[in-house]
Amino acid sequence: EPQEPTVTPEGTPYTLSTETYKSSTNTTTWNFTPNDLTFTVTNNKKGYSTGEEYGVKYSAGEKYTIGIPTGIQVDYITFRGYDNYSDTDAYLGELNGTEYNATDYVFPRKDANKKYKVAEHTIQLATPATGTLTFTPAGNQVVWVITLYTSEIKIELEAKRNTMEEVVDGTGAVL
Repeated sequence: EPQEPTVTPEGTPYTLSTETYKSSTNTTTWNFTPNDLTFTVTNNKKGYSTGEEYGVKYSAGEKYTIGIPTGIQVDYITFRGYDNYSDTDAYLGELNGTEYNATDYVFPRKDANKKYKVAEHTIQLATPATGTLTFTPAGNQVVWVITLYTSEIKIELEAKRNTMEEVVDGTGAVL
């Protein structure tokens, strides 16, 4: 079977898993705090629930929105986990407005003995995500650990550089 090209993510990783989950603001808003930054995951109707491998359960056909902290952008995203059922394969159906089909980013169904098989897919976003990022599992419920690879927003870096150039010394002269 064809192997997808390996994507090597760059940037600061923030992982959304059972290890970084902190609380739910309400049933459909889940708070994760990897490395002391808060990311939210919201959806229309599903409550927080966990599986194996430090994964969080995400329902097929349900669109989830990740709230990204101010000042950073998501450049790459990794989904690591498994299909929670044995009848059909699960897959990533949508990521930040881009739709995928059942053969693009597959999470294989459980085998006849109900044993899951972990799969991992890393995707570089065509346009870095700021503010929010959406994803929609498809086929079946999945159990995923999601890792967001981030960088500082470029415009903010440019603003910082411009500010640094305008530092003045004690006489009021620009340094």
